Order: sequence, then structure tokens, then C-alpha cells
Amino acid sequence: MKSIFAFLFPFPQNSTACILSLLLFSSTFLHAQAPVITSAATIQATVGQSFSYNITATESPTSFGAANLPAGLSLDSITGVISGTPTTAGTNMITLSASIPFLTGSLILTLTVDPIPVPVITSSATASATVGQPFRYIIRVINATTSFGATNLPAGLSLDVLTGVISGTPTTVATSTITLSASNAGGTGTRTLTLTVNPPTPVITSAATVTATLSRPFSYTITANSTPTTFNATGLPTGLSVN
Repeated sequence: MKSIFAFLFPFPQNSTACILSLLLFSSTFLHAQAPVITSAATIQATVGQSFSYNITATESPTSFGAANLPAGLSLDSITGVISGTPTTAGTNMITLSASIPFLTGSLILTLTVDPIPVPVITSSATASATVGQPFRYIIRVINATTSFGATNLPAGLSLDVLTGVISGTPTTVATSTITLSASNAGGTGTRTLTLTVNPPTPVITSAATVTATLSRPFSYTITANSTPTTFNATGLPTGLSVN
């Protein structure tokens, strides 16, 4: 290499400084190596989620490149950081490069962008309510959800499609099989909820105190709301019974 430079640049004998500079340049050039990219050759991302990847390499590169980046991602050519939020699922073959003056190293990066994961409903598959009593049930999920659904709700209940809260006051005794759903751009997850609406607890409305006379006939009627089906009384004195 020295002879090539001497042939190309025939300096005069007294041009010692120029010759030494040229030889120093040629020596540096001969020993320089192209950067070797050392960061991972495969990586995954998810649609709609923030992503960051740092191109690392030997030889202290002064600039970086990345060809065929998927939509939503960009490269900082000075720091070598690829970042952004991918918008489309797929597998991308990206050509990475790291450069110093006159030399460049490259690597193929396989970036797999996964679709948005479908919501998974994790809330209880059974619930109970009481006629005439306020009721609240939250559809709980794993993974981001944009809307909720619930089919076959009993009378008196409704769903907030944005929060996933079922609420209201049921009006009819019944056991309902409700199909819950949670959706996002990746799809819809479902689960069956069995909701049992029980009759209201009777409240006894008859008098709490009463007087009877020994050896005289006595009668007391237990009255209550919610149409009780049976009655009972404990601790009755001798001679009295309940029907």
C-alpha cells in the first residue's frame, strides 16, 4: 500500500512532512475495520404498543441506517435507536448498517410484529342478584379493550359498553345465561355468565308485641311482604303453634 501511495503521490525528497502524513493515513486506513453490529438479529413487537431497539456495534460508528422499517417506526441515525409504535402485523427483514468513514458493517434484523392480543375475560362466570336490590358486576379483562358486550341481560339491568359495568335493579326472578364479550382491533373474547336473580327477602310487617290471656283463645297472623311461601316461629309458649 505504501508503494501505491508513493507511486500515486511522488513527493519531492524534501517533502518529508507530507510523506509522513500520507504514510500515517495509509497505516490507519490499512488497520481500520468495518463496524460489526452486535445487537440482536431477531426481535418482536406488538401492534399498537411502543417499541424501541438500539443498534449496537464495534468501532464506535458515527452513523446508522435501517432499511425497510415497518410503518410506525423510525431510526435516529446518530444514536442508532429504532423506536415508535408499529401499526401493521407481519414479519419484516430490515437491513441495519453502522458506519465509520470509508467503512460500513451491516446485519439483517428480523422484526416480527404481532397483532394486538385479543381480550381475555377473567371476571367470575357466576353471579347472583335479588329482585328489587341494586346490582353491579364488572367485566374484567386481560389486554386492552375498546368495547364490551352482554347479551340476554335480565329485565332491569343494562351494560356500559365502554367501562364493562353491568348495573341496575332486577325486576324478575330468573336464572339467565348471559354472553359477555370484550373487543379490540385484534378480535373479540367471550365468556358465559350465569346470573341468578333471587326473590327478595321477606320483611315481616306484623306487630312486634302482642298480649294473650292464660286459658283464653289466641290468634296472631304473621304478615310480610314479598309473598312468603312458608312461615315459622320458635320459642312459642305451651299451648300455641304456628301454621
